[in-house]
Amino acid sequence: MLEAFSKAFRGAVVTAANGFVGQRVYADLAPKGALLPYIVISVASAMTPNRMSIREGRVTFNVQVIVDALESGDALASQIHDAIFDALRDAILSVAGWEFHRLEHLTTYRRVDVKDHQRIAYAGGLYLLEADRL
Repeated sequence: MLEAFSKAFRGAVVTAANGFVGQRVYADLAPKGALLPYIVISVASAMTPNRMSIREGRVTFNVQVIVDALESGDALASQIHDAIFDALRDAILSVAGWEFHRLEHLTTYRRVDVKDHQRIAYAGGLYLLEADRL
């Protein structure tokens, strides 16, 4: 069930960020040499799969936007994450056999790092997704 939840959540993020990153939304880790900007989505926490399959599901996703800060400016990462935040606020997710009743933004973060002599800006947030089995 975790895979189905991840697929539904990723679909909502891709739709929200398509104008910024196209299909460059990756699970857990971007491929080496991926074009910037891109988004990485990972599961921050989840109920155990056997509990999710019984009655309820609860997953927290980390959405991280990565941009080249020198080329695009630090603000682009925040702009992309803000677009995702706005879209997810009204998103209707669908997974067969489940009714989603909560998609909550838990926290936002922003930072700038230097990686391989490149200034990289990050912006992202944690999103809690809850559903009940039908």
